[in-house]
Amino acid sequence: MRPRIPVLTLICLASIIVACRPRTTPSPSIPPEEPQVTEPKEPITRRLQFSPSIYRYHFEQATQITANGSTDTTPSTITTRAQIIVTVAAEPSSDVQVSISFDSISISTQGSIPSRGFRQVTSLDSVLQARFSAAGTGTVVETHLADSLCAYSQFITAARELLLPELPMQIENSETRVYTDSMTQRACRGGVIVELTTVRESRDLSREPPEFMLRQRTEIAGSGQIRRDSMTVSGSILTHGAATFTATNRLPSLVETQSEGTITVQLGNLTTAFRQTSHQQMRLINPDNRLEH
Repeated sequence: MRPRIPVLTLICLASIIVACRPRTTPSPSIPPEEPQVTEPKEPITRRLQFSPSIYRYHFEQATQITANGSTDTTPSTITTRAQIIVTVAAEPSSDVQVSISFDSISISTQGSIPSRGFRQVTSLDSVLQARFSAAGTGTVVETHLADSLCAYSQFITAARELLLPELPMQIENSETRVYTDSMTQRACRGGVIVELTTVRESRDLSREPPEFMLRQRTEIAGSGQIRRDSMTVSGSILTHGAATFTATNRLPSLVETQSEGTITVQLGNLTTAFRQTSHQQMRLINPDNRLEH
């Protein structure tokens, strides 16, 4: 909920001053003011492009969940940490192939949320691959996550937020300032398969170093069966943040976002609304573009 902005009422009092001049003395002439000349600002020169190498990021996400109207559920926190490995390779056709993996995954919970009831994975190999066309025909993104690992779909979302596939392969000075993208993916929520439809907007802030403002809305919908009870999941999450780049690299050096929303779960005759807020950061560890072994 946005804070209420107090309304200020401004009362302006106008006064008229009448000056009496002697008829015999002409009023002095006042020379017109010279217009101020504003020097044109130099355009920011930028050329961001992929540099073939292996990059490593630190990933951290903290999500707070509160069940509205529930007296036996205390606020809970899910903290996720991992290392992101990004491999950028140039092809003979001048296209660029990017592969993203996750390693050293750690997920911990506090509060009333129980720990995961299955064996936690520690790595996800090549969850996302993307090919950027040098001919400007677009970007092809493929995700690779087994159905048995659908509970880890958040890493697919994070990989796309890091890669920003809606941006072109090379970012140069242009009149284009807003880039949009949409995607639909499957995930697990409470043991039910749900669809997440995300519409994202990236806005070039024309700053140096380059920075893009990120905004996205994700709609969640799904249904299934839990034992003998039917279950439906619905909700909406709004995310905003920024991606900061270095002087030349198309991969961002830092992506930081905040999100909030409500997910409603109906199990049989019981309906519970979960309020969710989250902070996520992906920070480049090796700015020299080399993977530390």
